Amino acid sequence: MSMHGGKNGPLAAPLFVALGLALSAFGCGVKSMPVAPELVRPQQILDLHAQQVRGGVQLSWSRPRRYVSGKQLSDLGGFIILRATGFGPMKQLAEVPVTDQERFRVQSNFALLDTQVEPDRFYRYQVISRTLDDYQSLPSNEASVAILKLRKPAARAPGAPAKRSAAAAPGAGASGPAAMPSPGAVANPALPAGSGR
Repeated sequence: MSMHGGKNGPLAAPLFVALGLALSAFGCGVKSMPVAPELVRPQQILDLHAQQVRGGVQLSWSRPRRYVSGKQLSDLGGFIILRATGFGPMKQLAEVPVTDQERFRVQSNFALLDTQVEPDRFYRYQVISRTLDDYQSLPSNEASVAILKLRKPAARAPGAPAKRSAAAAPGAGASGPAAMPSPGAVANPALPAGSGR
């Protein structure tokens, strides 16, 4: 009996070591299971705003702070700006990179001026955020703006007296009508400036 046990003793130790390593490897594998791609996307941006300003359309939105999983977002890589004319399809307009990942205080709000707009047109915008590994969020809320064209005052016949505006304040001279807003800074009465719809 002692000889039989002595023969198996040296063989049993490596067997238990190998079994322990296998269980350990299996346990480590469980802890490092890959996360589903949809959970490492940045959360959807819901506060995109568009406003007509001098020179174009000003877009503004805030930084996404978390992944879809709820964990804090630490590798935001940039934004993809989408635009559509009228009710046409969305197309990529620009990219806005983010390079503050190593800073103690990161940028909270972002903006982009779209200068490639034309009068009497209706534009719609969305923003997609992406991580450094290019995991992309769902498109943001849709922000829209109608670009208005200022009407020029009617030409006055040579020598004709200037007409006094009915909106002029009492005591104003012949040139007393209220000042016209600067071109490119007209607020849209139908779509309030900064509408995020």
